[in-house]
Amino acid sequence: MQISSLNLQDIQITSQNGRLAEKMACWKAVLRTCTATISPGNSAGTLNFGGDLGLNSSSVLDFELNAFDMTVGGGVNDLLTITGDLTLDGLLSISSGDAFTGLTSGSWTLATYGGSLVDNGLDIGSMPTLDPTYSWSVNTSTPGVVNLTIIPEPKAFLLAMLGSLALLRRRRA
Repeated sequence: MQISSLNLQDIQITSQNGRLAEKMACWKAVLRTCTATISPGNSAGTLNFGGDLGLNSSSVLDFELNAFDMTVGGGVNDLLTITGDLTLDGLLSISSGDAFTGLTSGSWTLATYGGSLVDNGLDIGSMPTLDPTYSWSVNTSTPGVVNLTIIPEPKAFLLAMLGSLALLRRRRA
């Protein structure tokens, strides 16, 4: 589905392959700003925005991801493509039929954009369970891409580093 303009108030849009938004309230200021639940597909799908997309703190991104296949979009994982600027904000929720338990690494592309990024922070909402020493992180360090990444918990990483240093010191003594 391609969207080139968005100026909606409190309505629902349904595409053939999934729900775009529930009770969407969007208005155009400098950028389009949306208070919405955006879900690219009823199952994994790609939703294309032919312009800017501005999310605010009340926005919800509801994505489906495959735990064992990190393919970008392609009907395997949900994806937003924005040709213009992206203002990132709101809450990210992930659903999956797969168990993520046992995964120690992985990165899934959530969105691509062709313009600039204003990163107001995307909060982590309802997510698949990971092993206790790992957590989810939204990564915007690569220009044009928003990724969801599995990272080691800082405490677990710190403990591992301290344990390694203690072993090295013990071997030298």
